Amino acid sequence: MANFNLIYKSSTSNKIFSAFNDGTVWRGDVPISSQPGAIDPKTDVTPSVVELNNMLYLIYKDAGSYDICCAVHDGQVWHEGVPIREMSGNANPQSHVAPTVATFKGALYVSYVPLSGYELSVAVYDGAQWITDSAIANLPGGIDPESTVAPAMASFRDSLYLIYPGKWFSGLNLASFDGAFWHGNIRLKLKDGSNPASTRTPSLCTYNGNLYMAYTGSWSNHILLCWFDGTDWNGNDPITISGSGDEPASSSNPSLAVFGTNLMMVYRGNTFRTIYTAQFDGTKWTGNTPISSQPGGISPLTNYSPAAITTAYAPLTRKTWMQQISDTTLISDINIPGSHDAAAINSWTRTVFATQYQTITQQLEVGIRLLDVRLKVYETGSNYRFMTCHSNYPGNEYQSFISLLDECKTFLSSQASETIVMSLKVDDWNGTTNETAAKNALGDLLGTYPALRNIS
Repeated sequence: MANFNLIYKSSTSNKIFSAFNDGTVWRGDVPISSQPGAIDPKTDVTPSVVELNNMLYLIYKDAGSYDICCAVHDGQVWHEGVPIREMSGNANPQSHVAPTVATFKGALYVSYVPLSGYELSVAVYDGAQWITDSAIANLPGGIDPESTVAPAMASFRDSLYLIYPGKWFSGLNLASFDGAFWHGNIRLKLKDGSNPASTRTPSLCTYNGNLYMAYTGSWSNHILLCWFDGTDWNGNDPITISGSGDEPASSSNPSLAVFGTNLMMVYRGNTFRTIYTAQFDGTKWTGNTPISSQPGGISPLTNYSPAAITTAYAPLTRKTWMQQISDTTLISDINIPGSHDAAAINSWTRTVFATQYQTITQQLEVGIRLLDVRLKVYETGSNYRFMTCHSNYPGNEYQSFISLLDECKTFLSSQASETIVMSLKVDDWNGTTNETAAKNALGDLLGTYPALRNIS
């Protein structure tokens, strides 16, 4: 089930909060510092958020410095929450103003205005490390875009599009990146010859085959809309709510994201800190409603615009993703996320053989359903005991197999819709004299766990 997520700066502090809507009610409105992960990201401007490789990436300017920071949510726990310069790679983006983020061709792009000058810059993360951090002027293409704010960014038809106010004027400019060269840095011109303008970062989102842009006008806070069909830009008109004739307005930039069949827009109120939503079904706009008036009983407030993103699961749980799959679906037709050497866990430091940092329970809660488990056998007379391990090197063992099975049983007892597939292999027979008897003992052990009776 998809969820519409908001990440936003608190209206009373620099703490970053999150909330989400599951299509029915709003939940959350809690600081990230109180969520699993023990990180405390803070910002004094608008945060930005994007999904890459099923992970939620939060990019933000640190409230206490000029560092651009990154926090990562894996579906259960928040990680990092550190300056990008402290992460793997060679990047050190810093800025006075809020950065923006987008994904393009399997990589994460952060755009920002550097501390010195106005040359728009990008830092690129390939999923493992930061591989680029440079002014666009120094990258292939020969363009030199400049602005006082970071650009809106979005992928559209095999290009990464950037739209930004000009350095000395409010007219919006356009640049694009095709994966090899940067193009443009030209004034955005509509089909009718007009030029949209704004002093703030607009918002971009692909919806129904078009690239949509929402932005506040240069001379008012009314929110306007343009769209690009791949050939021409159209629009530049205030958004009007069907039926009421209301025109949404904001004292900050809006955010766009697709949720279900609608294009969702989220924005801070024009004169208050209340967060509003409106939605577009491809024909008409409805809403312009504060979240505090919507089902859920929460009242998120911010003095900037929230970041918006739709994810397949709520940021805090992937415990029940299998309930969306029909019972008639063959297991061979399901892409099942798994963990290699699932029980080789070391949560506090890196070792040669440990491959995981989350417990079995945590892995299950973030959506893992295939556990690759390796065993070491202890033989005492006719009795056998099994420990989890990774290879047969001395001392390379972890929790007891019984404790692992108990974790699986507890999880399945509370999540009736889910199934765990387990691959078992003996990595270390440990001098066992009767392997057949050991296998029989293992089968007897599995038979005492009814919830796991199908594992073999």
